[in-house]
Amino acid sequence: AEPPPPRGPEFRLPWSPLPLASATASLAPRGLAHGEAEAKVGKLADVEVDYLVIGAGAWGLAFTDALLAQAEAVGRRVSIALVDDRDTPGGHWNDVHPFVRPDQPSAYYGVPSRSFAVGKKANPKLEEILVYYSDLVEELKEEGK
Repeated sequence: AEPPPPRGPEFRLPWSPLPLASATASLAPRGLAHGEAEAKVGKLADVEVDYLVIGAGAWGLAFTDALLAQAEAVGRRVSIALVDDRDTPGGHWNDVHPFVRPDQPSAYYGVPSRSFAVGKKANPKLEEILVYYSDLVEELKEEGK
């Protein structure tokens, strides 16, 4: 057996990145082949952005929020494409039973720029989580971010 590849600055990936067509195909809605997805949602556009964030759940939206805050802090404008295979933001919260609640208090939920916990003392309900993330994405769109 060959020794493992060296780790460090000189390390190079033994494969090349996926071509854009393959990457686009992997963004097709869950369970649909690329051609079926195109028929369902229309032609996937070629878009050039600074950052591609895959997933509009808690982590994807928190990363997007932090990225926008850092860019604004240094006076830079960045373009971000946020994609998800679900129709609405909120990640796995779109798929859970209505009685499921997060295992942390409201104060620790959401993104830094928009408090989730205003007026809340307990763990949020599912509907509150989904409304929060939908409102967040709409606010970002309205602000042109």
